[in-house]
Amino acid sequence: MRRSFLIFKDPADLRWILLISFIAGIACTVNVAHAQFLTPQDIDSAGARRVISATVTDVIDPITFTLDNGMAWQASSLYIPGFTFRDSGPFAPEALKILSDSFVGKAVDIYQPAFSRMNAPVLKNRMGHLIGHAVRREDGLWMQGLLLRLGLAQMDLNKEMFVFSQQMENEESAARNENLGLWDDPAYQIQSSDNIPETPLRFQIVEGTVISASMRKNWVFLNFGADWRTDFTAKISPEDKRSFSRAGIDPLQWRGKRLRVRGWVDSYYGPSIQITHPAAVKVLEDDN
Repeated sequence: MRRSFLIFKDPADLRWILLISFIAGIACTVNVAHAQFLTPQDIDSAGARRVISATVTDVIDPITFTLDNGMAWQASSLYIPGFTFRDSGPFAPEALKILSDSFVGKAVDIYQPAFSRMNAPVLKNRMGHLIGHAVRREDGLWMQGLLLRLGLAQMDLNKEMFVFSQQMENEESAARNENLGLWDDPAYQIQSSDNIPETPLRFQIVEGTVISASMRKNWVFLNFGADWRTDFTAKISPEDKRSFSRAGIDPLQWRGKRLRVRGWVDSYYGPSIQITHPAAVKVLEDDN
């Protein structure tokens, strides 16, 4: 099947992709050993439910599988830097090779949250594709955990697809500590809140200390600088604030705390990130 997201503008591009695929083929069996294998206990503790079981027939791109029941499945909660449906970016070719070797022809279980605010029996994206987490049935190999552990993706939580967030953070942290994949590039590393450019639609993980915390029109604003008009801000919508309340978290108590937040940078009186779920925030006051 033609991989429509790979566009070769120059013959050198093709040689580069083939080289990456060759290296990935050699390293794949070794790298899979680093991946997260989910147990039934992991799945239960994460509050996940199996919504479908099927066999993978093809890997269309690093986040999309086709299944033998005629459905398509798309991975949730992952950001692969540079990857779009028009361009591969630097990490997608290796991810595609590894996923093809690991999942094509294999039976998988697709998991989604046991609870959803949408009250839908099965969650799908706007294209009608299933979304969720894929786990290889024969041994529990977890697709998202594999890419995160190899440093080929970052955790990007969807507020409706928040299961396995702790396991995902663990795999991402392990790859970051070893400078694997994207973590070896300063552009994708954790950034200081003092140095965030106003570049719209850029995924970023940011660390800094909350200087002030306030609520206006039921929105929570966490300001990381002295001037809220220009400095970095994290914000929480009234709808998303409910998930913090359910978790027993009051974001207004984070004043003076050092936080790590993740999301898409927007421009709102300086660079800002809208936090959609408690798992997108980590309090670092006790971390080194």
